[in-house]
Amino acid sequence: MSGKRIGISLVAVFLSCSVVVTAQVIRRGQAADTPESAALRGMGAFLRGAGSYNLNTAKAESINTDTVIRWKQDLRKIAAEHRAEKERQQAGKKQHAEEVKRRVALHEYELRVNPTANDVQNGQALNALLYDLMDPDISSGDWYAKTVELPMGTSVKNLIFRFIPASGSSSASRVLSRGVIALSRLDIKGESWPTVMKPSEIDKERRGYEAAYAKLRDGLLANNFDVKTLLALDQSLDSLKAKVQTAVPKERGFRDEAVKFVEELKDATRMFDAVTVDYAKEILVDTKDQEAKTVAELVSFMLKYRLQFASAERSATGRVLYGQIYEAMRRQADEFSIKPAEPPEAAESANAGADDNAGASFRAKSVWTSDKGGTLTVIERKGEKFRALLASADGRQEKVVSGTVKGNAISWLARDARVIKGNAAFFDHFGTIRTGEDGDKIDFALRNDAQKKSDTATYRRKGK
Repeated sequence: MSGKRIGISLVAVFLSCSVVVTAQVIRRGQAADTPESAALRGMGAFLRGAGSYNLNTAKAESINTDTVIRWKQDLRKIAAEHRAEKERQQAGKKQHAEEVKRRVALHEYELRVNPTANDVQNGQALNALLYDLMDPDISSGDWYAKTVELPMGTSVKNLIFRFIPASGSSSASRVLSRGVIALSRLDIKGESWPTVMKPSEIDKERRGYEAAYAKLRDGLLANNFDVKTLLALDQSLDSLKAKVQTAVPKERGFRDEAVKFVEELKDATRMFDAVTVDYAKEILVDTKDQEAKTVAELVSFMLKYRLQFASAERSATGRVLYGQIYEAMRRQADEFSIKPAEPPEAAESANAGADDNAGASFRAKSVWTSDKGGTLTVIERKGEKFRALLASADGRQEKVVSGTVKGNAISWLARDARVIKGNAAFFDHFGTIRTGEDGDKIDFALRNDAQKKSDTATYRRKGK
């Protein structure tokens, strides 16, 4: 998607001062300012303009630097509190306190260097890097000098965000935090509808929703909002859901999936509630014709609107973009020499959990099958070192890979793979061995840093 990009001068101010805003609180028929909404209007729209925003001296002087720095620190504090809560929840399961902290620290480390496919798709790995890139100590000069481009075609409209409220936040913040912000999901039309929503019997209701949303969106963009258009949107969703419940077949879960999609669509309209409609309007205006093209611009956008990544597991476009954006954010962190803290070593204790011994399941003669086809057969295992045969499902590719297993972490490099048949190895593999009720598995992150390529794969152990 082509679009005007954000002026770097404004981006630098956002990132160095960390400008973050929340919603303007309004009641039906009457607007009431919050300090955040006043700051929003004082700074002007983030992406609006002819491709470049020249931040003049008067506007620069209007920015309360102390306030916006506190906003950024607030987001980092929320993330830290989330980690502490995770520790408390796990400690409640009668695990050793130090072991709980070690596990949480290990997970935080893996999110940054070796996330699973699920860690990326549910947004946790991206949010870990976002936290690092919000460091107030990163100067605007560094953002200017160390630009990392986002993948071509990235659009913030295709990403799925969640608003992060501060403690003791307003009703506007609470409304936003209950739903997701997914602009492309709202603006769905034509062939973009998922297969379960395409039966001809619901054509009328689909078109009714498309027309209702377009009228609401265009009214907000034209500064001509009418609450009747929002109520018409609600009615169109009610009609769509009612039709889905009779027109979409129950068999093989089609109706359940269609109903779930309509409910998620309605969930995404929460941002048009009375207390948050100005927030929604500002996002629509900001993203109408402009796109973030760099990591700096994306981080600035998310800081402005107090956003984190929500799960993209139900969005095919989002899942692809999340993997690509993760790699771009990781390169940006590398540019700033941000190194994740090494997790503490596992305690020699009987309280150690099952995952600490998960690496033992990767033993000689064990066979692991990939979700993408192919097998990994362990030839030998000597302590932390192993050799294994990696074979494609069609038998055309075979390689002997040599790598290491440390605890439940497994890895090998493409340069250490010996080709038996087929092409040379392309990806370095970094994985985590896990043991659960459904058996043993390995979640791999595949990387080729030289060509900036990445992928994921999951292998499950056959037999017992």
